[in-house]
Amino acid sequence: MTKFWSFFIDKHHFTMLFAGVLILAGLYSVAAIPKESSPEIQIPIGVVVTVLPGASAEDVETLITDKIEDRVIGLENVTKVTSSSGDGVSSITVEFSANADIEKSIQLLKDEVDTVTPELPEEANDPIVSDVNFADQPILIVSIAGELAPAELTALGDTVSNELERVRSVSSVTLSGVRERQVQVIVEQAKLRQYGIGISDVTRAIQASGVASP
Repeated sequence: MTKFWSFFIDKHHFTMLFAGVLILAGLYSVAAIPKESSPEIQIPIGVVVTVLPGASAEDVETLITDKIEDRVIGLENVTKVTSSSGDGVSSITVEFSANADIEKSIQLLKDEVDTVTPELPEEANDPIVSDVNFADQPILIVSIAGELAPAELTALGDTVSNELERVRSVSSVTLSGVRERQVQVIVEQAKLRQYGIGISDVTRAIQASGVASP
């Protein structure tokens, strides 16, 4: 071991040159190695979200959550299934084993959800299956405020959203916080008696106009 160090001590010019090469190689490696501020991290979790407008939490659990849960719990590499049912919304989280192929597992989850979709209520929206991907998190949040009517503010949000989607390298834009248009029907008892109709007749007339509600 002593001879090894003696060589570098005796050949000090070579030692300095060798050290310089190592430093330059290190600096080049630091500059050349790819670096990401937010590296992509894959999490073996899939989420199934289904919307049933106007339904109570109990109806959502019975008509949607339980049916989907029973089908996906037996999928390959599934280790845990949790769910929550709220007014009009069902959310199911499917956790896969750490060594599972996340892309294949998510595709199997989508295929299984597609098979159970025909069994769901007609009023329900098609289930949305997605994976947990930090790369899809928003990098820019734009807030719009002003003394505008709700309809005008919603129209402005749509305009800004459409303009942002046209920007190169923008993959998606999500608009949230706007009010959806609603129509309230207020029935006067005197008018019902005057025309000889009941509240059920009004309800059927609204349903016949294409407005569906569970």
